[in-house]
Amino acid sequence: MEVQTEESFLGKTADFSSQTEHSTRDFGVQCQLPMLTYDDVKYNDDLVSFYTGIPNRVVFEALFDEIKDEAEVRTSRRKLNYKDSDGGRPRTLSVLDEFFMVLMRLRLGLLFEDLGTRFCISTSQCSDIVERWINYLHVQLSFLVQWPSRELVKNNMPKQ
Repeated sequence: MEVQTEESFLGKTADFSSQTEHSTRDFGVQCQLPMLTYDDVKYNDDLVSFYTGIPNRVVFEALFDEIKDEAEVRTSRRKLNYKDSDGGRPRTLSVLDEFFMVLMRLRLGLLFEDLGTRFCISTSQCSDIVERWINYLHVQLSFLVQWPSRELVKNNMPKQ
């Protein structure tokens, strides 16, 4: 990307040039980088555990590898029946950082305002991302939650 402008100040001409190399992503461009991302903590298992509740990087990445392919589509704000370039908004955060943010919300109970500030997104966008991920994770991981039968609950209730 290249920006060149000429400004005239009191008859003097100044040339301001800037060349920046950006990697293009097909899911959008974010103006500000998040203050905290998974890449910032991934080499410190204590921080991974603190922020996500997942014991270490290996387990976090194994879990993400299992869900990432379908998560790319299911948690997107783009419409499923459109081509990649049409319908819905592009992602602001990477799928990995969205997952990391949702786990931070679940583990630490951070407010959307706080998460929005940390990840440089709006509060409403943060809320939307968390809602989409919670619905997706419910479908993908519900088999891990074993609910006791009504009879078992009844048998273990106090007598009064």
